Amino acid sequence: MSKELPFYKFTANEWLTGDICFEPFDIQGLFISVCATYWSKDCSITLARLKQRLSNAQEEQWQCLIDGGYIKVENEQVSISFLDEQMNELSEQHRKKVEAGRKGGEASAKQRLSNAQATVKHKDKDVDIEVDKEKEQDKDIPSFDLFLEYALTKEPNIDHSDLKRKYDIWIEDDWNDGYGKPIKRWKVKLINTLPHLKKVKPLDTISYAEAKKLLDKEDRIKYCKLKGIPENDYRYGNIVHGNSVAF
Repeated sequence: MSKELPFYKFTANEWLTGDICFEPFDIQGLFISVCATYWSKDCSITLARLKQRLSNAQEEQWQCLIDGGYIKVENEQVSISFLDEQMNELSEQHRKKVEAGRKGGEASAKQRLSNAQATVKHKDKDVDIEVDKEKEQDKDIPSFDLFLEYALTKEPNIDHSDLKRKYDIWIEDDWNDGYGKPIKRWKVKLINTLPHLKKVKPLDTISYAEAKKLLDKEDRIKYCKLKGIPENDYRYGNIVHGNSVAF
């Protein structure tokens, strides 16, 4: 425990009113040194240890302190009553502060936990609202652009033409699937359908021969740009005769 006050502030009153002030100066000096050492050891030290620390003192000086009742020795353990009282008071103050700090920490922890739980509930509520909104939107028949946009988030390499055919079939069937069942959640239905639709390779991974077979003129132009083919050789997606790499 950290001592909050030096021992001499505790001994001032004892010194002025006690019998020690009538003792010879050498006894008074030894008593001051004993008190200082005793306090620095948290009021727990043996007589032998004190004598070792204050080796300049004579045996008769020690005996004077003991006989005068300035220090007490029991089972080799030294005690100085007024310093013991002060140490006990400090210990109690320290204990109360620690207890108050612990309770304050627990209260803060509970408040932080409560705030965190409230934040989680709020986020969960926001998520639930977003899910409800998405479910509500999921019930409406989307435009093909929205249909395609959502499909690309799940399968970037989906064949647009095959996807459009599937969309048109559902539209023609009054938004029913191939089994004649109403499509209540089109996003869920689309996710389950995507694995069965055609996929296309990314343009930068296909060969020139494969690129020539692309049905979409914009895809052919995009491929030529990726390959660094001059614009004059693929303008409008047309084949330039005599050029072995352009359309």
